[in-house]
Amino acid sequence: MPASSKEAPYPLNTVEPPLPANNSHPSPVFENGEGGFQTPTAGNYAPQNRVVNQSSPKQRDNKCPSSAESISVYYQNVRGLRTKIDDFFIAALDCNYDVIVLTETWLDARLLSTQFFGDKYTVFRTDRCPLNSQKTRGGGVLIAVSSRLTCFLDPALISYSLEQLWVRIKCENKHISIGVLYLPPDRRNDLSCVHNHLDSIRNVMAGLKHNDIFLQFDDYNQPRLLWEISDDGLPKPASNSILSASASALIDGMCFNELAQLNMVSNQNGRYLDLVFANEPALDCCAVRESIDPLVNLDADHPALYLLLMLPTPIVYDESPVAPTYNFRRSDFEALQVEFAQIDWSPIETAQNIDEGVEYFCDTINRIFQTHVPLKRPVPKPPWSNCRLRSLKRLRAAALRQYSNHRNAYTKQHFTRCSNDYRLYNRFLYGKYVVRMQRDLRQNPKRFWSFVDSKRKESGLPSSMHFEERWAQSYEDKCELFASHFMHAFNSHVATNSQIENATRQTPENVFDFRCFRINEQDVGSAIRKLKSSAAVGPDVWMWVSLVEQQKTANCGALYDGGRIYGLVSCIAGGVVVAWLSSFLT
Repeated sequence: MPASSKEAPYPLNTVEPPLPANNSHPSPVFENGEGGFQTPTAGNYAPQNRVVNQSSPKQRDNKCPSSAESISVYYQNVRGLRTKIDDFFIAALDCNYDVIVLTETWLDARLLSTQFFGDKYTVFRTDRCPLNSQKTRGGGVLIAVSSRLTCFLDPALISYSLEQLWVRIKCENKHISIGVLYLPPDRRNDLSCVHNHLDSIRNVMAGLKHNDIFLQFDDYNQPRLLWEISDDGLPKPASNSILSASASALIDGMCFNELAQLNMVSNQNGRYLDLVFANEPALDCCAVRESIDPLVNLDADHPALYLLLMLPTPIVYDESPVAPTYNFRRSDFEALQVEFAQIDWSPIETAQNIDEGVEYFCDTINRIFQTHVPLKRPVPKPPWSNCRLRSLKRLRAAALRQYSNHRNAYTKQHFTRCSNDYRLYNRFLYGKYVVRMQRDLRQNPKRFWSFVDSKRKESGLPSSMHFEERWAQSYEDKCELFASHFMHAFNSHVATNSQIENATRQTPENVFDFRCFRINEQDVGSAIRKLKSSAAVGPDVWMWVSLVEQQKTANCGALYDGGRIYGLVSCIAGGVVVAWLSSFLT
């Protein structure tokens, strides 16, 4: 394509289109034993008139909650998380970033994402493995998206020979695609790696609409690729850059895909190892600056970055319903028994369909629970918090606001001191909390194993689910997938007496009489008395918790009719009860 028919995202003076990447610089210069390098040559890209503001369009503190029209992204090369599990977990639990992008995580399958993020983030990882590296340690990339946001792994075809990853976030009328790549030093001059990476970017962008936003965070390990601000306000490769063939191919590929580099935060050596690329729709609504409050200790070569993305359209938040957490053990059981005795169950028997009957049943029971069953007190977050820690957190937030509004040496020193005081005390309290949990192994084993499960199990639903050829990201679509999966278990076929006799031919006599199938009040009471009051409340037995307490009086008649109808509706064939699927999903 002629250069005049397609403008580059920024005026690049290191390549000359339309020559291919491997021929754009015919004169290599060898230096320091690191392969072929070439000095930049003049190109023909015409500068654009667009000017991008390098400061935030709307300044916001790193720790402030996200508004409905902005997404905050944090990036850092952490140089390994294995020895920073507790420190990172505390920091991630305390921050309010919408997206966290990490490189060089050094994680493997033995370390779970919940150990670092709890249930606050939906985590996508690409760990180092034999598919993407000949080495067994190091490397790895990660993207964590706030559980409030609707996100899913990008379905585009990408190369699995590299440590790279793309995730999409759903907005009202657009998607935000966020990618990350780590190219280790031993592969930075490998042209095949660069080409595979560019092919992956091309495939991801092919699945986006014209107004979708594309952000790419990369560590290419190209220390001789320098950047400077051009006349149109965007960074461009500096004239004193020494480009290898792979770096030239990388720049050519980014220009071909119309991606602009945004990061001008250098490390202590004046180098730019961590790059941020964005497409045209993202240029006027995002800004990159150095994060003043990194999640873990910084590496000297990799400053932490903070990107604020201002969106003109609302973000689609996860709309999964949150079920109330009742404290059944403190219920008014006498009042419950009176209320249950006065329930009119006839609408269930006259319901037009199963969903209507279940809806009436659940609404009736929940109305009574809301009156006579108290809610559980919310667990303090974090559970090891106290008054002093909350006071230190407020002081730290105030110092952060002061530094954000007036950036100078004094406000930075004041914030650093407040932040260190808060983090040290928070880490101290968390250590004591862990010791208490370990001591509970003997005194309170249930509490101990609940703590262990919180570290090794992921709660809630996956961000995206699939069944056969169908994918679902929203709550309603996930319910439909469950309905389709269990549909085969429901049918309207009624077995005849001969079929029942054939099915039970090998059953000993007098075990069960299928011709006289009755459940009376005594059977219900006997079953209830066998229930354990210490058993956890599940999605289908929430009603029976109150019966456990009433077994002392051996008076279960008040709930017998409701239980009989509940069991009757449970055995109705011919459809899937959407209300019960919703109850289970919550």
